[in-house]
Amino acid sequence: SRVFSFFMESTVEAFVMLLLNSLKRWISHKLSTLIKSNLYNQTAVTREKFLDKLEVLHKSEHFLVVNKYHDLVFNTDPPDTRLSLFEQVAFKFPHLVNPKLGHGFYVAHRLDYSTSGVVLIPLHKKSAAEATKQFQTRQTHKYYIALVWGHVKEDLLDIKVGIGDETEAEWAGVRMAAEDSETCGDKVRDARTRLVVL
Repeated sequence: SRVFSFFMESTVEAFVMLLLNSLKRWISHKLSTLIKSNLYNQTAVTREKFLDKLEVLHKSEHFLVVNKYHDLVFNTDPPDTRLSLFEQVAFKFPHLVNPKLGHGFYVAHRLDYSTSGVVLIPLHKKSAAEATKQFQTRQTHKYYIALVWGHVKEDLLDIKVGIGDETEAEWAGVRMAAEDSETCGDKVRDARTRLVVL
C-alpha cells in the first residue's frame, strides 16, 4: 500500500511537471510570436503559412540540404502542435520518411529554434553515420551571422569555453550549456568560437 501510494504520488508529480513545462513552452511561444509580429512585423511561422514553404538547397541520394526558417523546431512530440522542419520535409518528400525513426528522419546536427540557416538531413543510416562522424571530429565548420544588442568591445574575439549537455529538465537533451553554468552536465567538451565584428 505504501509503495503504491508513493508510486502514485511520483506519477502525479511527474505528470503535473510535464503539463507545467508544456504550458510554459506554449506561453513562451505565444509571447514570442506576439512580440515579433506586432513590434517587428515578422510573419509567424505557422502550419497554415509555412507547411509548403520548404526551401531545398541540395538533394542527392545521400543527403537533403534545406534552409530552416527562424522560430521553427526540428520535430515535435504530442501535445506540441507547432510546425516542425521534419513536418515540412515530410510534406514535400513523403517518400523519404523513414517509419522506423521516431520523427521520420535522421539528424546530423541541429539549429536552435530561433536560428535560421542550412540544415543537413542524412537520408539513410550510412550517410547519417558519416555526417555524425564528421561533425564529431570537427571536419565541418559552422558559420553564424548574429545581430546583437549593444556593442562588442573588440572586433575579434576567440572564445574558448567548454560546453556540456543542459540538465535543466525542460531543456535536457535539447540544448547545450556553458561549463560554468550551474545546469551544465558532467561531460564537458572543448568548444571554440571565433567572433568577428562585421
